[in-house]
Amino acid sequence: MSGPTLVVAGKTSMAVAGAIAVREAADARGHHDPVLVVPNRTDEGRPDWQPSLRHFAQITPGFEIVQLKDVYSRHELHFFSLEFDRLLHTEQTTSTALFNIHFSLLPADKGMSTSIWPILDGRSESGVTLHRIARGIDTGPIIAQTRFGIGADDTGRDLYLNYIRHGTELFVSHIDSLLDGTYVATSQPAEGSSYHSKSDLDYGNPVPTFARTAYELRNRIRAFTFPEYQSVIVDGLRVTASHITDDLSSEPPGAVTDRGPGSRRIATIDFELVLIGEDVASIGDE
Repeated sequence: MSGPTLVVAGKTSMAVAGAIAVREAADARGHHDPVLVVPNRTDEGRPDWQPSLRHFAQITPGFEIVQLKDVYSRHELHFFSLEFDRLLHTEQTTSTALFNIHFSLLPADKGMSTSIWPILDGRSESGVTLHRIARGIDTGPIIAQTRFGIGADDTGRDLYLNYIRHGTELFVSHIDSLLDGTYVATSQPAEGSSYHSKSDLDYGNPVPTFARTAYELRNRIRAFTFPEYQSVIVDGLRVTASHITDDLSSEPPGAVTDRGPGSRRIATIDFELVLIGEDVASIGDE
């Protein structure tokens, strides 16, 4: 029995789990056409620290890899964006069954770098949002959200993995209502809305100055700690952890007041900050 066109686009274990959930839900409804898959442009079909959606679709029956341009005119299109790297051109389809999991509590933190901004801002919670895709960036009506806490020691990587876990659970728990059209969506308010572009952050220089409080600097270090993509290096130390001392700084911000194997003590605007990590010069020499 032929049914609607089901498309999963994106990356990581969330897209793979989402594709499986869509396939199972389609089979339960007697719809056995292939679930179409649009991998991200950087997905070369080789699993690394996260599963590859392309690789999954290549080796798993019931899926077909297609290009984004080929899905807009499909019959009864249901499009599921799960960490997809492109904006959907909604004006090119008559379908409104277009859905996205966004890594934030919308309307806050539309756009990019959602694993960094909550930590930079010192927030104690974030969350994931299931919403309909509309024109604009992460502007569509909200269907459901999940809140979760950000730990005092959580890094950008920790937050990202929490996004994936909670985002997967949120999507899978709502797949039936998305397919059946029984979900309820609420327009986003203007109040509390914020947006970040990739250019808002300098990934090559995550700590541009130490003329900040120890709390601000520690948050910045945590936010940019994501070993698969970037690390914070201070005075030849690749930082993996940090803590604020009880000692007020007596040296200018940025001065190294103590240097030892795998550690640095740094002056800030207020308290001294201890950094723990790996000495870059020694990495690879062992």
